[in-house]
Amino acid sequence: MATTYLAANNTKAPFNDARVRKALALAMDREYITQDILKGGEIPAYSFVPEGLNGYPDPAEFGWKEMSRADRLKEAANLLTQAGYGPNKPLEFEYLYRATGNNPRIAPVLQDNLQLVGGQIGATRTSEVFVIDPKTWKIAYRGPLSKGSKTYTADALDALIAGKPVAVAAAETTGSVISFPDRSPEAKASF
Repeated sequence: MATTYLAANNTKAPFNDARVRKALALAMDREYITQDILKGGEIPAYSFVPEGLNGYPDPAEFGWKEMSRADRLKEAANLLTQAGYGPNKPLEFEYLYRATGNNPRIAPVLQDNLQLVGGQIGATRTSEVFVIDPKTWKIAYRGPLSKGSKTYTADALDALIAGKPVAVAAAETTGSVISFPDRSPEAKASF
């Protein structure tokens, strides 16, 4: 039994603001990650202490656990606006993760979970992956995770890590059209 979580340096901006940390926590779609990405019977975590742990019958959970996904996203956008983020001051941070286990599968989902990122970079279809060059903050690759035997995303990441240009910068993506929820212009964020 384990709990996977993100850690942020809350002594430095933007994570020294509890509203930003809460906005990111609200934006994460734990149900989608556990049911559609991991698919191994994992339970969405709303507490550091997993359910069913002997001697800890009622773990403390986030009060917003029962909120709908749409309400969580609205609250996340409101918190970012309250924290001073918007078109003139976009939320920017670097998200680093280990390239082992399920981390590479979860990382792009977490980025898109913000719903503040997907709309800005122009995501249009499900299963569409964006690889951002951390040196230029520009999209280095856009397309499917893979297609048949072609491993576009892995190839793009390998090229960036090696300091080489990405051979295939874009590939056609099939999938369902994404319909982003309405949000105020102040709720925009960027990488």
